[in-house]
Amino acid sequence: MNTRICSSIFLVALLILTSTMPFSLADDEPELDSELIPTWVDCWMGHKSGNMPTEMQTDCDAYHTNSPTDRLYGIRWIFLNVSHGEIPDDWIDVQLTNLNGVFGQWNFQFQTDEVVVIPDAVAESDDYYQEWTLEEIMPDLRAQLNLSEDYELAMSELKSQLSERHVSQEELDNLTSDASFRTGGAFRLASRARAESITVVIRPNLDGIGMSGGPTPEFHHIRGGAVELSTSLLSNGGLTTFPHEVGHYFGISHSHAPDYDDSIADFGFEQRWGRLAHDGEAIKRVVGDDWSQPFGEPWVSYDDEEQSLIEFQELMGEAFLWPTWNFLYKGDHQNFESLADFIQYGESGETVYRKNFLRNYAFVDGEPVEWSGNNCIWNSFDDQGQCRYNEPVEIFISSHPSLNNSIFFENGTVSNLMSYITPPYDNLTSRRGITDTQLDMIRFTANTPFRQLLRNHYLSPTDIDEDEEIDEEEEEIDEPDGICTPGESQLADDGCNTCVCTENEEWACTLIYCPVDVSLIPRISMWPGKVNQHNENGTWLTDPDGKSGGHSSADFPNDYGDRKLEYCQKFWPDSTSIYLLPDKETITFYTAGNNVAYISSKDVYQCVGANGVAKYNGTGTGEGDVTDDVPLPGFGIPALLSILVLVAIIRRRQNEN
Repeated sequence: MNTRICSSIFLVALLILTSTMPFSLADDEPELDSELIPTWVDCWMGHKSGNMPTEMQTDCDAYHTNSPTDRLYGIRWIFLNVSHGEIPDDWIDVQLTNLNGVFGQWNFQFQTDEVVVIPDAVAESDDYYQEWTLEEIMPDLRAQLNLSEDYELAMSELKSQLSERHVSQEELDNLTSDASFRTGGAFRLASRARAESITVVIRPNLDGIGMSGGPTPEFHHIRGGAVELSTSLLSNGGLTTFPHEVGHYFGISHSHAPDYDDSIADFGFEQRWGRLAHDGEAIKRVVGDDWSQPFGEPWVSYDDEEQSLIEFQELMGEAFLWPTWNFLYKGDHQNFESLADFIQYGESGETVYRKNFLRNYAFVDGEPVEWSGNNCIWNSFDDQGQCRYNEPVEIFISSHPSLNNSIFFENGTVSNLMSYITPPYDNLTSRRGITDTQLDMIRFTANTPFRQLLRNHYLSPTDIDEDEEIDEEEEEIDEPDGICTPGESQLADDGCNTCVCTENEEWACTLIYCPVDVSLIPRISMWPGKVNQHNENGTWLTDPDGKSGGHSSADFPNDYGDRKLEYCQKFWPDSTSIYLLPDKETITFYTAGNNVAYISSKDVYQCVGANGVAKYNGTGTGEGDVTDDVPLPGFGIPALLSILVLVAIIRRRQNEN
């Protein structure tokens, strides 16, 4: 990576866009897949249309009113001009595991949504400015988007897919056969048609080893985004490039001044300050007029007024100031204490300097040589990070106050993810540090409308419609036979559910199930990219093979994401089915080989039938296994009548729906 230029187009894209970027409503709202939670953009557009379905509004209220605490995004891996045989079997898994190893600590996780290999891509060139017409790149789009062979039908399908992802009608009208796209335009157009996933393109003609950029304010345009990686990573085993580029994808820029061939770099405060659209009014709305309040995690609710989104878009053009001040210094290498301190100092006319610039290993034939311009390296001889400043040379080690907790972390063993300084370790953990302000920026850009086109798989329907579930289960209860006396009660035939006679002399069976000690249920949990877990007698245990994961076996033959019952049977051969338990559990997972531990809350599946335990049907915490002959503890008549009222309400709601 020391010879590459890693392009961070985030700031450029933001600065050239106006702060009052308009947005329009699509003429036709897409019909959503009822099994998926709508994205924030789906909800925003549905709310603006004024005819949002009740079920959709319920989901939008539940999941897109406040910023999520956890995020799980899918990745589309697109390999261009590479054959299947050139892709190592475990390459995706290794890259994904390491990406999750970095971002998991900030509650960002990633999984594989799709893998596409195009051995003979059309729009692949080392000339990034070479142009192709839409008609010329249609073979690439067919391969990525599963379009029809007939050209006119493929065009219709392409526009339909883009429309479903909220591309404006004006943009679609301009998408004609002779519309031109530069190299990269083909997969960026395809990525816009799959906006719910992050597109990662691995291609041989990339000028450098990685490239990415952050989101733009407008989400109706046709230009998608992508992370680009060089196919050289398929063979050189590099682990730091992908997380670094994902850092750019979520809006954080380099910690150094690119292409600056000197040990002292002027930040250029006056020039950058002059680029603020309205003298910093947008960011002042967040941090206050005195710039002293925390940046936090700005968020626009899906049902906010349009002005809120306009102000959010304006903030995108000014927020780049927030994470930058950690990497600047004043005077004799003095840190700025805050954003306010940085701005006050800059406005005074004093020079603001960058802390570090491009890395240079500074070794020739294994011997150290004179540093030249690039002022921060990892010194393998002293086993520590070092930066050179001033003339004559003044060397600061990683523990220096100017570098600690901004450029280097954890006693100098970890460098900033967005630097090029990589300690000589075999795993990614040597470059996974970021500052608190960089983390603010990552979360902020994840909340921007263009990134809200992504589907957050953590936002799953865990808060299920209890009315529907109760009514479905109610039909399965065997009610007692015969006419009854109002107020009379007895157990249903299953021995667990209590039935009470109503005023109409009919049995009404409440949904109270046999209690069970949930902690003792045989169960499994999976986290794609980590080793699977299973619970025996209340204790979570990692798979001793150190490799069985949670991806689909179609992608990784040794994984069990689509074979959960088979995985249950690996430990409990008498398992007959799996059942998603109602509550997630916080579990310690491990990376391949059971090496590095990560803690996360994940879905848990009961191995039904294991050790003779039947399907768990309730939330009690009594003793014993779930069986058909465990009696229910008694309830008084007042309590039962209260439950009857609840059942009546539920039935009425069902009839109304």
